[in-house]
Amino acid sequence: MGINERETFFKDLIKQKFGDGIYKNLCSDDLSLKPENLNLQEDYKKAVNDQIMHLSAKYFNSKLSKSLQWAFDFPGWLGKLDFNKENVKDIMIVGLEPHIIDRYYNIAYGLFEDSGCPKIKKAGEDFKIELSDRAKDYRKSASRFWEIMLSVFANEETLKEIKSGNGEVLIRELNRFYCTDLCYFTVQGDTSAIRQVPGWGNIRKIAASTFLFSEIKYIKPKLVVMQGGAGIFLFSEMLFNNMNPETFNSKYRIENKYKNIPCYYRSDHNVLFIPHSSTQNGDFWRKHLKGLRSDFITLWPDIYS
Repeated sequence: MGINERETFFKDLIKQKFGDGIYKNLCSDDLSLKPENLNLQEDYKKAVNDQIMHLSAKYFNSKLSKSLQWAFDFPGWLGKLDFNKENVKDIMIVGLEPHIIDRYYNIAYGLFEDSGCPKIKKAGEDFKIELSDRAKDYRKSASRFWEIMLSVFANEETLKEIKSGNGEVLIRELNRFYCTDLCYFTVQGDTSAIRQVPGWGNIRKIAASTFLFSEIKYIKPKLVVMQGGAGIFLFSEMLFNNMNPETFNSKYRIENKYKNIPCYYRSDHNVLFIPHSSTQNGDFWRKHLKGLRSDFITLWPDIYS
């Protein structure tokens, strides 16, 4: 697949996901984001609902009810997507689905540049990241997530600079990431809102098979990282012919109803499943971050080069 062809396919894919209106509202022709338009929520309420009904009829056997208020999670990245590079971004973060309280669309994991953010709010070993006010629902939880991701995946020299408060290095490192979702739409409201939708697990699966794996193909990250265990079975079935993932030292293990995590697949698609960055897993990350980082460097040294 040629460079221009891959970029064209990517643009077409994003338009298929969100419709022309949301795409043009949040993404420039040069594939940089327009986060200032996150404030235009009411202007795009109808566009969101119309696109959901289009998707429902085309892909989801009309299972997405028009009586519910839906919301989209647009992919997040910094700068411009450069399809001249073999790996457009080094690391792709895949969320399960967004949690959007009272908006019609967000940018995934708050990963966009706006009003001097992201920036280092507090330097030091226990450094803190601040995201733009426009990130809203993501602002607090995603800041914690990025602090963990930088501590895990930045190389030693870069991490030292970030801890010293070097904002330019922070932006350069975050520019290696691309964020999306296994299922990129949700019912507006708290985390229980999607329970109103019958067969939500199957809807996630259809969304991933229709869009996510093509997104991975076009961005071509060196590593895909997913929080939590819910996506393991889907990746196993669709990308790895039902192979079991490989596991780390048992001291890291968190047992859940899916499989033990952290775990990974290593092949043409390197996929890593990690515990969620939420505060309930705070002890895990405090105890095991350095050990996991060491293991990741051994497994994927080119991520740290």
